[in-house]
Amino acid sequence: SGVFHSVLTDVNDGSTYTTSKGSISQSYDSGDSVYLWRDHSPTYPYPSKSRIYRTWLKRADGTMAFDLFPARRNGDGVLGLYDMVTGQFFTNSGTGNFIAGPVITLGNQVLTNTGTAGEYGTKGIYNATGEYAAQTQNLVDAATMNAGVQNAIDSEFQCIEWLDPNDHTSDCLLLQLGNIISVPTGYTQLRYIESAGTQWIDTGVVFNSGIGYELEYQPKTTNNWVIQAGTTGQVVAQQGNVWEFRFNGSNSRRPSPSGIDLTQFVNIKYNIDNKCSVDNRIVYIGDLTLNAGGSIRLFGPNWRSSGRMSFFLIYDNGVLVNNLVPARRDSDNVVGMYDTISGRFFTSSGTDGFIAGPVVNNLYLPTGE
Repeated sequence: SGVFHSVLTDVNDGSTYTTSKGSISQSYDSGDSVYLWRDHSPTYPYPSKSRIYRTWLKRADGTMAFDLFPARRNGDGVLGLYDMVTGQFFTNSGTGNFIAGPVITLGNQVLTNTGTAGEYGTKGIYNATGEYAAQTQNLVDAATMNAGVQNAIDSEFQCIEWLDPNDHTSDCLLLQLGNIISVPTGYTQLRYIESAGTQWIDTGVVFNSGIGYELEYQPKTTNNWVIQAGTTGQVVAQQGNVWEFRFNGSNSRRPSPSGIDLTQFVNIKYNIDNKCSVDNRIVYIGDLTLNAGGSIRLFGPNWRSSGRMSFFLIYDNGVLVNNLVPARRDSDNVVGMYDTISGRFFTSSGTDGFIAGPVVNNLYLPTGE
């Protein structure tokens, strides 16, 4: 008496199902065998065409009767199901042979404790050459961890104080975390700049079909026109809790999914890989051929914007041509965006100056702690 479970895939449409067949004592007489891929009746066998990934039986008292996994016997290459409970290998009792699925490489999997007696789980090992998004729950082995830490030390940390000041090969006493400050001496980098509706920037970059950009923006009111290029070229606007990409005139609108959190910065991408997205939620994929003419302007200006911007990147046919970083010019405390590529400092073209966000500081880490 127990409950039978199976995870299988229909080979016709690829759908995966997890099934529970209920209490075996209600379906089978005592002493009957459990059949896979067919009914127990010799008169009506009902053969099945599918793939089994795992199947197990729990007794009424919760203990595992069997736990079967697909396997291939190394000695003769015979395919079947290996029982992790008894160690028995079940092969085909019908005609022909089973068809093998892909091999699971044990070096990329580890067993994990599920907290349930008789059951276990698996976790993947993080692959540094794979996609991060598909491995967010994977485990990291010692070699990958050590390589990542060493890379961070080599590329992001700079020693600024040594045990022997005259010997820079001696032990390091104080590390500076680099690659945070992007602006040169004479400027102070800011977390963001803020417009109250009367400030805007003209980048001077003429809008055309090859232009793409990325930015982070936090609106401070319910309606904002964040980016504008010409009168009909392209507009990024926020209306309530929905973002809109408008191009070739206001009749071509591509709204984003609703539910945007106005208390947080959002990431906006336009014409990068032929996609428009808000916080990685795709708004539009397709032909982004646009009306040319007019330079790209930030925070409006025809329809004013009240909000904060933390960076603005401009690409021309996939090549980064502008990297605008919020900054304050030290000589006169004017706030704007510093372009780390051209060295130009963009200030407000409106009637007022931008509002400065908090200063971005270098971090200093004592070693040996």
